[in-house]
Amino acid sequence: MSRIQLSEKKNIALVCGGGGVKAACFHTGVVMALEQLGFAFAGGLKKDNGTKSIDEKPTISTYVGSSAGSFIASFLAEGGRIQDFSGAYRNKNLNKGELPPIRYRDIFSPRIDKALSLLNLDTLLLASFTKKSFQSPFSTEGIRRYMLSHILKTDKFSELAANLYIVATELNEPRKVIFGNRSNFDSAQMVEFRDDVSISDACAASMALPPLFHPWRIQIDRRARDFFDGEIREPLSDHIPQEVGCDLAICSHVSQPLWLRPEGGSFSDLGVQSIGLQALMQLLDKKIRSVRGTRRKERLLLKEVFKFFKEKHLDPKLCDELIDRLVERFEYNPTIDYIYIHPMPSDSQMFHMPSFSLKEEDAEMIIRKGYRATMMTLSRLHKSGGKVTVDAQST
Repeated sequence: MSRIQLSEKKNIALVCGGGGVKAACFHTGVVMALEQLGFAFAGGLKKDNGTKSIDEKPTISTYVGSSAGSFIASFLAEGGRIQDFSGAYRNKNLNKGELPPIRYRDIFSPRIDKALSLLNLDTLLLASFTKKSFQSPFSTEGIRRYMLSHILKTDKFSELAANLYIVATELNEPRKVIFGNRSNFDSAQMVEFRDDVSISDACAASMALPPLFHPWRIQIDRRARDFFDGEIREPLSDHIPQEVGCDLAICSHVSQPLWLRPEGGSFSDLGVQSIGLQALMQLLDKKIRSVRGTRRKERLLLKEVFKFFKEKHLDPKLCDELIDRLVERFEYNPTIDYIYIHPMPSDSQMFHMPSFSLKEEDAEMIIRKGYRATMMTLSRLHKSGGKVTVDAQST
């Protein structure tokens, strides 16, 4: 645990991972808790004098979204209030300004005539065994239309006062593509930044989870390029805040395996669905922890170099030069800190919640869990010597 001086952080990012409606609800609870803890959220349009920073409050002004996380990241970047976002999960008693409820027809937009017939298990199995190419029955067109109608004040990244980055994966080439107000390509990491795609197209591409949703096609440089889920190559994409110059990244994700104690039984008794979900969560969790571990080693290496020069009474200028070279070599930003917020490892209820439930009671339960997880993670938030600090796990 290390102390982070929030008052010294000038460019804070919120990173929202994927996981369907469940992830979107969890992120909602996280944002509600951050707001109550004193964080401000920059957003809106440049032409309307949208906020980039707010005095005397730690202000989140950079948003990164993958898959379902792109939905709430876009909402906040467009200047939306989290209180209004919660209306998307309710079926009645909407307050003025709240989003209208999201329906299954918004999430699952059929691609072909009589798509409902494909929901029949016999039809699906027959098509799988008799056709060389069985296409995904749904697209993300419905959720794109919902965003255009109810969330997006602008469809252009360049018109936002805040910084928004939406992550997708290219289908036909092994690369991650990050849509936003930036353009460059890292051939070594196979990561591409693009600034010539609309926000709605970027979100539709990022949320196209295979095999349920068909890849999303975007015309780029007079060429059709297909994209799918932004979590495929790398979950969470928490490297982006470092690359765009942030000094604090708050990362919210639901890729948390369930820890079953001996007295709680075994996954082998819970069925193939639970076993498959646990396998997926362990895979995603391993990738996230691997990246965090690499950053931790890099930070420890720099501390060891500094300690060595100090103990040996060597020239501090040479120490600074060596550290600068190591930072450049590793593409490492020593000034950035990370806070990770995720469900409790022992929360069986959260683990087994369906990913696409639109039941109001399910949404409210998950929002509360996101809220509580944030409060627990930042439970030592306090003022000391006139500075707001937080004890949190950072890399």
